[in-house]
Formats: sequence, structure tokens, C-alpha cells
Amino acid sequence: MQFFQLFGIAPQFSIDTNALMQKFLSLQSENHPDKFVTADPATLRFAQQKSALINDACSTLVVPVTRAAYL
Repeated sequence: MQFFQLFGIAPQFSIDTNALMQKFLSLQSENHPDKFVTADPATLRFAQQKSALINDACSTLVVPVTRAAYL
């Protein structure tokens, strides 16, 4: 999944980092593995992978240099 799509923003260099961070917090709230500790192992593993993807996407897009490289 493309990082920009994950956050629902257009793939361009100039982005609203405040909106990015708000979406990041919302996505992590929904997908954080701590919410799935009592779930079956497959569901927990999926939540861990999704959370890692969200973290990677945010850390890439929030920094202008890494955002430019990603584009």
C-alpha cells in the first residue's frame, strides 16, 4: 500500500504535517497491537504488521527529505 494512500493524502511533496499526525494517531488508535492481545495469533500478527506499516509511513512522510526520496 502506498504511504500516501494509507493516510488519505495526495502524493505530493507539500503536505499538511498536522493532518498527517492526526491521521497517524487515529490509525494507531484503531490498529495498535495492544488492542488485540486477547485475539487469535493471526489477528494479533496482522495488527502488529499494520501498526509497523503505519509507523514506517508516518516516519517517512513527516520528514521532508525522506518524503522527497519516497516520491
